Amino acid sequence: MKNYVVLATVIMAIVGTGSIVGTTDGFGILTNPQSSTNVQQTPFEGHVTIVAKHADGTVYAYRQSDNTVTIYGKTCASVLIFGTNSTQCGGNTSTDKFQYVAVGTSNNPESDTSVYLGSEIVRAIKTQGGTTNATSGGHAFADVVSLITIGNATGGASLNEAGLFDAALAHQGHMFARKLISPAIAVTNGDLVNVKWTITIG
Repeated sequence: MKNYVVLATVIMAIVGTGSIVGTTDGFGILTNPQSSTNVQQTPFEGHVTIVAKHADGTVYAYRQSDNTVTIYGKTCASVLIFGTNSTQCGGNTSTDKFQYVAVGTSNNPESDTSVYLGSEIVRAIKTQGGTTNATSGGHAFADVVSLITIGNATGGASLNEAGLFDAALAHQGHMFARKLISPAIAVTNGDLVNVKWTITIG
């Protein structure tokens, strides 16, 4: 009986001094609420490079910067990888690959809850792309490259934004990432805009 009294006294003393913080459970005297398990996080990071050329091939604008990956991009990536179901990604497991690049004229601030570009003017499927294998402790990289030809309908516009999508038509599908183009790029009929999206995984 004395042993139990001593044990109870020790427990109360430890908790009272605050030297150990925990709760009792059915198997141990004290259980630390903080897990010591190391969790490896694997974020998605995007980087976009934009090169604008006149019809004769002269480069007249170059922009590159990191971008904002949207909540829809993260969720749909999970659907593609694991075949799960998500209402945030269309409520099905048949979401397409992110292989379409769009440009637009809106300069609304970037947000990870954006669904589409603010004012899209043209969208094009990738013309190049590939994946760089990950190494131990390193990253994997995925590239999506689209060459967009500026036609009569979009000539004279100022490009302020770019986005990466999983559908061919404007205002459809899900936007993986969006980037403001600063300063804006003024385009004319016949110009070529090369957009390269590099996604870092891990």
